[in-house]
Amino acid sequence: MKTNFFYIILLIVALSSCTKETEKMSPGTIKIIPFDAKLSTTEFKVGEPVNFQMQGNADTILFYSGEFGKDYNYIKGREVTIEKPTLTIRTNSNYGEQKSLSILLSQNFNGDYSYSGINAATWKDMTSKFNIPTPTGATAINFTSAPVEITEFIEVDKPYYIAVRNDIKTSSTGNRPTQWYFYGTNGFAFTGLVNGSPTDISAFGDMGWKIAVNGYLGGELDGTRGPRVSPNNSSSPTSLFLARNSTSTEAMDAWAVTKVFSSKTNLGPDKGTIIKSAETALPLEKYTYMYSAPGEYNVTFQGRNKDGGRTLVQQKITVIP
Repeated sequence: MKTNFFYIILLIVALSSCTKETEKMSPGTIKIIPFDAKLSTTEFKVGEPVNFQMQGNADTILFYSGEFGKDYNYIKGREVTIEKPTLTIRTNSNYGEQKSLSILLSQNFNGDYSYSGINAATWKDMTSKFNIPTPTGATAINFTSAPVEITEFIEVDKPYYIAVRNDIKTSSTGNRPTQWYFYGTNGFAFTGLVNGSPTDISAFGDMGWKIAVNGYLGGELDGTRGPRVSPNNSSSPTSLFLARNSTSTEAMDAWAVTKVFSSKTNLGPDKGTIIKSAETALPLEKYTYMYSAPGEYNVTFQGRNKDGGRTLVQQKITVIP
């Protein structure tokens, strides 16, 4: 009897221990710590380490500092204004004295490249900025301008077109009509600044020049005579030939108009830095970063798991001088 009682006590103790171990190992009792990144303060000085205390875990972690090019808010692309658009031109005048060449810009041209469509638009005259020499007759004058910033002619965020025009007046004696070349080589440039760095807005051959003429007496323009892009009918010309009329003393109005240009450019998506890869099994406990310039930064950590789950942790910090 005593023996049986002893075994009963052992059985109760064993069952009790088993129950406690089962409770300890039960999945429902495991504490899941969400992925997070914490700071003790949100204000730092330039060059001071910013120590993020990481919690939880993710297979892959990307860090976006909030700096230019590293901001999660622009992962679908970043449009920025092209600052200080600047044009440098190269011309040649010959066989006349008329200062008939104009450099123009429009922001309400509707893309109708017919002569009437072009003239229906409002064109801002930029010619005086380039200081083009007055033609002197039979002597050819080759000229390359200084770089001219054309910002004052462009309303920010609105597209624009550029045109070169040779508006010849009738004259048989004195102040005779002039033919012009407008070159895209050895001096021509169309550039700007993006985030402080120089950039080419367009090469001459990519500007989409289209010719429209009123009053030409030489028959149908076919790209081999009269005003034209050169080489003849080229899809990537190196110059514009704004010829005189087929009867050289007669009036004629010739335009060469570009494709549309945007005052902005898309730099593509901002990118994050991988600070933990899926090959690293152990959780990341701390991440340190330093800022080199003052400002407010939207910091983002993106956690990615192999099952496709993603978690964003975002916070704003201030960096002072």
